Amino acid sequence: MGSDAISSLIELGIPFRKAGDYTSTCPKCSHTRKKRMLKCLSVTVAVDYSSALFCCHHCGWAGHVGRRSGGLVQNKRN
Repeated sequence: MGSDAISSLIELGIPFRKAGDYTSTCPKCSHTRKKRMLKCLSVTVAVDYSSALFCCHHCGWAGHVGRRSGGLVQNKRN
């Protein structure tokens, strides 16, 4: 099991729910928004838990963790 990807998500403040696609609040911007509970962060976790992708549709924070990335890669919209 790819616990590195899961532990990396948790370290980033992204709650882990399940393998597959889910949405969540963004740990980078949701606390500053009027609609704090709006789920603007999309997360995709590989079925074998080896990697995960995430993207906030509000602030643009995005990245991937796990086997394919060789660690954490983050992108942020300017």
